[in-house]
Amino acid sequence: MTLPKRPRRSSTPKTIPLDHSHLVVGSTLPATHIKGRISIVWGKNASISQGDIPKVSFSINHKYITPIGYQPNDYILPTEKERIEKYEIKISIYHSQYNPNSQVDKLKNDVQNLSEEGYDWLISLSKKQVSVDTTGMEVIKQTKGPDNGDVYIIEIQAIGEREIEYDEGRKFKKLMPEIPLPSYAPEWFTSSAPTVSSPVHPTSQRQPLDTSNKGESSRLKPLTSFPPPDLTRVPSRSSTSSHSSIPPRPTKRPSTEEEEDRPGDKRVRGIEKGKEAGRIDELPAVNKGQVKEAQIVKDVQKETKKGPGTAVQLRPPGYQALINTVTSSVDPKGKEKGRPSLIEPHVIANPAAAIIDEQDRSETVEQSATDPEFPIILHHINPQTSPKNNLPNASADTSQSIHTANNPIPTEHIHSTPFKAMTPFRSPSITPSNPAQAISSPSYPSRRQSIPAVSQSSPMAFTPRAERERLVDARRQAEEQRRGEVQAAQAESSGTAQARLADVQRLERPLFTNGMEYTPLRYLVSGSICNMMGVVVATKAVTKSFDYLMSVILCDPTRHAGDPSANEELVVSIFRTRQSDLPTNVSPGSVMLFRGLKISMFGGKTKAQAFSTSNNTWVYLEHGKEIKYENQSLMNPPLNRMEVDRMVDLFIWYKDLHQHPYGAGTFGSDTPSRRSSLTPGVPRDAITLSQVTPAIFFDAVVKVMHVVRNNLRKPDMELYVSDGTTCTAYQLRNFHNIQIQGLPNEALFILAIHDLPPANELPSLGLGNIVRLENVRSKLYKGALELSWSELPTSDQVLQGWRRRKCTLIDKDDERARVIERRIRALKRGETVDSPAVNTDQPILVDDPHDSLSTAHQIHQPNVNVHSTLHHGTTRTDQPSRIATHLQTIHTDPIEHPLSTIGDILNNSTIPNKYRIIAQIKSIVSRFPSDSIIQAYCTHCKSSLKNGWTWCQSCNDTDGEHSEWRYRFFIILKDEKGDELAGLVADDEAAEFLPPLPPWSSSTNPNDLRKSERRRIELIGQVYNILQGAKMDGVRTKPYIDMSLEVYHILKPNAEPENGEKEKVVVARMFGMKSVTQ
Repeated sequence: MTLPKRPRRSSTPKTIPLDHSHLVVGSTLPATHIKGRISIVWGKNASISQGDIPKVSFSINHKYITPIGYQPNDYILPTEKERIEKYEIKISIYHSQYNPNSQVDKLKNDVQNLSEEGYDWLISLSKKQVSVDTTGMEVIKQTKGPDNGDVYIIEIQAIGEREIEYDEGRKFKKLMPEIPLPSYAPEWFTSSAPTVSSPVHPTSQRQPLDTSNKGESSRLKPLTSFPPPDLTRVPSRSSTSSHSSIPPRPTKRPSTEEEEDRPGDKRVRGIEKGKEAGRIDELPAVNKGQVKEAQIVKDVQKETKKGPGTAVQLRPPGYQALINTVTSSVDPKGKEKGRPSLIEPHVIANPAAAIIDEQDRSETVEQSATDPEFPIILHHINPQTSPKNNLPNASADTSQSIHTANNPIPTEHIHSTPFKAMTPFRSPSITPSNPAQAISSPSYPSRRQSIPAVSQSSPMAFTPRAERERLVDARRQAEEQRRGEVQAAQAESSGTAQARLADVQRLERPLFTNGMEYTPLRYLVSGSICNMMGVVVATKAVTKSFDYLMSVILCDPTRHAGDPSANEELVVSIFRTRQSDLPTNVSPGSVMLFRGLKISMFGGKTKAQAFSTSNNTWVYLEHGKEIKYENQSLMNPPLNRMEVDRMVDLFIWYKDLHQHPYGAGTFGSDTPSRRSSLTPGVPRDAITLSQVTPAIFFDAVVKVMHVVRNNLRKPDMELYVSDGTTCTAYQLRNFHNIQIQGLPNEALFILAIHDLPPANELPSLGLGNIVRLENVRSKLYKGALELSWSELPTSDQVLQGWRRRKCTLIDKDDERARVIERRIRALKRGETVDSPAVNTDQPILVDDPHDSLSTAHQIHQPNVNVHSTLHHGTTRTDQPSRIATHLQTIHTDPIEHPLSTIGDILNNSTIPNKYRIIAQIKSIVSRFPSDSIIQAYCTHCKSSLKNGWTWCQSCNDTDGEHSEWRYRFFIILKDEKGDELAGLVADDEAAEFLPPLPPWSSSTNPNDLRKSERRRIELIGQVYNILQGAKMDGVRTKPYIDMSLEVYHILKPNAEPENGEKEKVVVARMFGMKSVTQ
């Protein structure tokens, strides 16, 4: 029995049919495909001339059904009439490995042969049905057909191999396939490989030094070549380490050593002879002055807690010889007095492990310190003697060791060496069982842990335990007091910084007052007339051509040199017919207010011009105290309190900015509006990668999943990182097509590192490490989200005192590391991770801490992915939207005004009624197809002006006394469950939260009419930004808005009556809203 043949699995991802809405010039096609018959195969040879690049080109005819009057956006509703449009789609495929500047002729010839082969194969498929994958192709041109102009010719191109399906999808073939190239070992494989020789003997035997082929020591040796250290051996005078290639260093001469020409040498030789004879001379008596020192030692012994510990041998020079000496016979006088001897008469097999019993030694401490026959032998410890290992430093000079060990120290030497001059050799945390024994006799093996070497030139004294505890308590109290002072100062500084941050965020928003809008510098639009305020950074000298010209350079929190996102100020050119009309006395730090500026673009930068017209004037605030006008009579309407307060706030902001040299950009948040800063002391908000949006700066805590080093191109390094959260709002860039087993692609971010950190920090970026990177930037590149990090500051930032960014390695036991590991394990198991961005149990992050929206934290956040319709007809999953903070209802009490859904509204039969819901505005529609969302309204007739009336002809109000502009338009609401509801925004309720409208003017002057129309167009754009969010990559964010609605029934227009009654439709009216930006 033969098994059925398994169908071939295609490597092409799941795609959708190519639609006419995708064919926008300059755009990159999403995951799509096109089916049709090949109508034209272009050219016998892909290379028409010498300089052309080989390619394969063919055309496919297709027909699309499009509505009449189609526009590529979701704000204009299409009509019901449709028509069929003919499209000729020309596809050009280039080879990805072709390089016209390459010197390899074979590769060029191979590419040329592939193009000719593709041409012949396409000719064989002419007029046959094929399917082509168009994912990632770029639309480069769109023209009308040359015959009758009813055919759209679309040209798209791709680089790299493409898979063509034919014969009803049963066969596949790749055009311009990749040419396999020979592989070579990288340079580092042969240059940096260490030479490690294998051991010849078994691993348990000792081996001589390994050498390379040149007879030199190997850079690396196997660990098995080192024998285990013998911890029970008594150290000898010579080095016991035969496997170390480090030469021994000379040992510093002890302070007790005497020169050879001194008389003490004879005494030493006499003692050596006595040692050979098996006897010891009587030791000199201890001076009475040593009793106080013994009493101190006794106090220390009484207060010291005894306990088992690791005994470590501490050996001074000549220790072995002294051990042999003190283990000899002792004078019998000690036994007559009933005292145990200092050292037991038997030989100690392992002095390092010897533990002195407390009961046997307690009496010895008191008696031996006062007895003349058992003096305290003072000795110096060689700091190069290591008790922990057998390095060559442990071997001291043999002559010095014997000299010190066999020479009893005279009494006068003891008097000249004070007790405080002794070198400490024990740690306060690990004390010997008998302190007196440790001090009075070098035969006692003291116990310590990793005590650093202490210089003999500045020895330290032992301190009683009671004194040490008193000092420790005093130190702890001082530290706690200092810590409390620091925390209080930090809390006060943080509170001040937060308040200052709220003031800065208010300055980043437009100001609506006095019937006009003052726009921040970042939001200036070319070709518009606007009002603005800014701080003078510099001025340029006055020049004379046709008019007098003076330029001032302005900045504000949205655009200044300290902001890494927009580090260019605005240049304003002021033209006047008289030099006296120019603000020549303005100085840096002054705040200027302009009205009626013309905005233009020059060299890719926004510029502003102040011309000599009646609607253009200026005023500036000098030193934050005095207002100076160009001509106060021209300032109409005059300055009000809000305008002056805004100028004063800008002056204070600029002053604080220069008081803190780190300036802007030293702290941020998850929103672009928080890039400005006043102090480096405020930390960034902790956000996960799922909350990252384009064009923001944040601190990332991530795990390194893959490392790519680029030796020949920028960036220097690319990391594939993850924190266990997924991003569904944007497509993630994956240039190297890296996939981690078990980890979804939505959780793998690519991080480009442009400047490598120092060599000591580079291992922190290794595979599997969890690191914290400061000041990471996110951006969109060809529709995909990627991260970038530059370790070095720019030249401007260096001048302002910026330091380099830091890369910190997070310990595996850190709570942040454990959370990331748990998320990643859950993703690999296929579980859903509740990131802070979508977790409904977490409070909602509010962008503006200064606002009074205290109830915003009580709002239930939508926990589903919202699908917004793009202009090309497809859908994409938006980022889990957050509640809008710039606009909300005033009815926020959760008891009196509970939250409802659109489904609850439609299912409730009680109408009219009032509700509070959270929904987004899907689209904005004018009341009439040819009308605008801003309409002329007659307050006398209580109706809108119709048919383009310039005055209300119903009441014949030619002077416009009862006429005014009003917002009147429809909206389509959509909640988190996908339910939709029609709504109305109009009249006084709309004026409460939308920008103020200009007054009605009955002037017939064309200039005034154009100015009024231009102003209304600007307001319409602001309305879209308020209700549907600003555009990001051509798509509005459409945030969720907490709103209050009043619903009622209206008769459905153009509907046939049923049973004598017309159909009713539920419509909502928005009311009780407020805008925080005003």
